[in-house]
Amino acid sequence: MPGYKDMLRKLEQTKIEWHPSLPLQPLKGRWRRPDLRNHRKIVVVDGRTAFTGSQNMIHPSYHNKKHERLGRRWKELMTQTTGPVAHALNLVFATDWYLETGEVLRAEAEAPAQRGDGDVVCQVVPSGPGFPNENNLRLFNTLIYAAEERLSITSPYFVPDESLLYAITTAAQRGVSVELFVSEIADQFMVDHA
Repeated sequence: MPGYKDMLRKLEQTKIEWHPSLPLQPLKGRWRRPDLRNHRKIVVVDGRTAFTGSQNMIHPSYHNKKHERLGRRWKELMTQTTGPVAHALNLVFATDWYLETGEVLRAEAEAPAQRGDGDVVCQVVPSGPGFPNENNLRLFNTLIYAAEERLSITSPYFVPDESLLYAITTAAQRGVSVELFVSEIADQFMVDHA
């Protein structure tokens, strides 16, 4: 990305403790599959308020002439949470920090979960290479099979495996109203052809 090296220089001049996530550093003995990336975007403030979502903090077209020519523009969408969900996001951050540094962030791990002040029930389900049992796929399938009235799925990279496809089509066949929102123009070759 343009400006990446300049950003690293600026970070080095601060007192901010930072670490690359899932770096490709074969000369330092850190080899990982290059397609495995940590795309989590989490900000937790004082262990009580968390933000998660897009936070790409870049031009909507990524300053990419091809994206601009094709009309591809990404829009930020994020959520602000408090209570148990903020604590769960803090735990996800602490887990990722540990995987990259070996350092246990005890304050983040031991903070008591506060009661939320809203009326929305939600759950944080982290996934990725550190979670080998497909926990998010299992949860999605369970929720889809439990749907009674309406199912709304939004994904820029919708490539369902067979189990997810069966869950969705089964929901539709039993009368659940199913909505699927995907990108009209895919920005990933494999997703576009899937």
